[in-house]
Amino acid sequence: MKKLPVLQITRDAYTFIFTKTKEIFPMFFQYSVSMILLYVFLHLVKNHLVFTVGQPPSPTGMIILLTYGLLTFFLQMPMTISIVRAITKQEEIEKDFFNSLLKRRTRKAFLTTLAIIGISCAIIIPFGVIITLTSAFFSTHLQNNILVFILGLILFVIPIIYIFIRLFLAVPSAALDNQKPIRHSWKIAKGQVIRILGIFFLASFPSLIWGFIVNIFFDISFQINPLAYGFLILPQLYFSLIGYTGLSLAYKHLQN
Repeated sequence: MKKLPVLQITRDAYTFIFTKTKEIFPMFFQYSVSMILLYVFLHLVKNHLVFTVGQPPSPTGMIILLTYGLLTFFLQMPMTISIVRAITKQEEIEKDFFNSLLKRRTRKAFLTTLAIIGISCAIIIPFGVIITLTSAFFSTHLQNNILVFILGLILFVIPIIYIFIRLFLAVPSAALDNQKPIRHSWKIAKGQVIRILGIFFLASFPSLIWGFIVNIFFDISFQINPLAYGFLILPQLYFSLIGYTGLSLAYKHLQN
């Protein structure tokens, strides 16, 4: 079984994104415009995004946030697909973002993403019930909260991460028109979970750092001023492409 070279793939992901900036920029600019338009919409309905601590969010607010999340995933698809195909098939980076949104391949990758989320939720909910009941039982019979925490980590967090990472490569698989991308991801990611997680974390580091900077050093809230927040995270959107590139390179390596 092939072992993914974590550091080499991570280095190649950074190199690809920062040496291909000129080719990526036309599509990324259109992608950024679409995201800003989304934040304009959020700005217009921002009164519904302010939640009171201790109270459940309003149905309108939940619908808006759900719509925002779905559109965010959907708008990412052309960029992700173009990067995957550029890496694995040496195709040119797409120039027409909005045309790419209408392609069947984009819809398939998006539906694959929704399927992954659905599968994860279907697994998380039963695990959550089990760990809640187990924690309640051991909290009653044990005074050691650390032991309860370790038990929760073993029974809940680790299995969820394992399953989710095994599905990580389904979107690159769908971008390459694989007929069963989720099953294919599960198969090729066997024995590679820690390495895939390492690649994704290292490749996503600039995005995480920028998100931290925006949330800590800028006095701008997503709920209070969505439009200003949207402009501030544009660099994070570009940095996040490194993570997608890392997954694409991992997929290519496992396929060769």
